[in-house]
Amino acid sequence: MKRTILIMIICLMVVVWSIPAFSAPSEIILKAINTPASYFDLFLFKLYSRWKFEGIGISLKYSWGDNLLKIGLYAKSEEIGVEGFNAADDIKKKQILAEKVDLYVSFLQVIISQLDYTPYQRGYSSKDFDESKFLEEMNQRFEVQLKTTIEKINYEVTRDHNGRNRYRKGPVGTLKKLLKTAITGKDPELKDW
Repeated sequence: MKRTILIMIICLMVVVWSIPAFSAPSEIILKAINTPASYFDLFLFKLYSRWKFEGIGISLKYSWGDNLLKIGLYAKSEEIGVEGFNAADDIKKKQILAEKVDLYVSFLQVIISQLDYTPYQRGYSSKDFDESKFLEEMNQRFEVQLKTTIEKINYEVTRDHNGRNRYRKGPVGTLKKLLKTAITGKDPELKDW
């Protein structure tokens, strides 16, 4: 009986000592904890996480040279309204795309202006940084590019930060072309229209 109790106590001690909840963070977790995130990183994360349009993907990229946040939107054809789009002439297609990009730009402006204030940690405080001025500036410094594929044709409208639209279209390409486009960020087969 005493022997069984002793074995149970030893087994219990082994189990308790092997529980990772009592251990310190691993090296990689500790590095992540100690890596500072900028307010801009948090802003991008919040913007990305608040995007709620079903069927519309989003990508965010900041261009240092242009001082612009470039927002890529990738829409399923159903989001554009295929029935009216296919039958429309080029002028009407541009109008449909412009209306969609207007809707998404308005939504992005609301999201940006309503981002809540970030609690600071590790010695920083909100007195060091005026978030409202930053959000106001970002609302004026983004470019939206809406892309969709309908009937094996890629359509793209880019709204610059001054409110001007640029329209491009071209055939759906091969996997090699898609990879090149993903790497360079430019689709050589899309032409202005």
